[in-house]
Amino acid sequence: MRSSEMSMTLKPGSDGLKCPECGCGSSLPIEGGDTIPIRGEIPNCRVVAGGMALSNGEYCFSACLNLFVCGHCKADSYAVHLDRVRSAEVTEEWANKYFALNEKIDEPSLWYTVTARGRGIPKRWIMERVIIAPDGDIERLTFGLFALHAPLRGEYGVACCAGGKVWEDAAKLLGRVWPLTAIYWFDAVTFRGMLPLRPARGWELPTKERKKRKASSKHSLRRTK
Repeated sequence: MRSSEMSMTLKPGSDGLKCPECGCGSSLPIEGGDTIPIRGEIPNCRVVAGGMALSNGEYCFSACLNLFVCGHCKADSYAVHLDRVRSAEVTEEWANKYFALNEKIDEPSLWYTVTARGRGIPKRWIMERVIIAPDGDIERLTFGLFALHAPLRGEYGVACCAGGKVWEDAAKLLGRVWPLTAIYWFDAVTFRGMLPLRPARGWELPTKERKKRKASSKHSLRRTK
């Protein structure tokens, strides 16, 4: 789908994740997760940071799928996560902390609820923006929760190596939303919303968006490196 056929808006704050079966959001522990194989869905990807991230020359990013079990109705569901920073390279140490979350994150975060319009993409998702300048802010996009219609746990727990439709659907979902989300870079400090700066490489920036970018050039936005 062309990015000109999709649109998105956002508002500050988030209601969090909710079970797709019963609507409960108070008890949703993560029961496991693994990396989503998305190299075939995002153009011009290469492995960086010792295999802990991918880069397309514009962003470094990491994607994972987590299994949740509702503490109320015991239903299984899953979320698709995409973490990214506007940088062509990150170190393995950086990715271990900010993508793999193996160290404590002390930097402040801002939360948004994103609503979108377009065929084949979620109508709503959550965005967390972690302010870590001068390295560049991190966007954490969370899609879901989605109901599970087949077991996700296998011999090795929740593992993408087991394959299956859920993993394929997750990768394709990220491929569909990437051209839309990559066009916009959010001004998280003043909540001015979506001011398009430049698209990720490999995707078309529609004429309408080019005009918006030119009109918004009077704003002094901080660009990440």
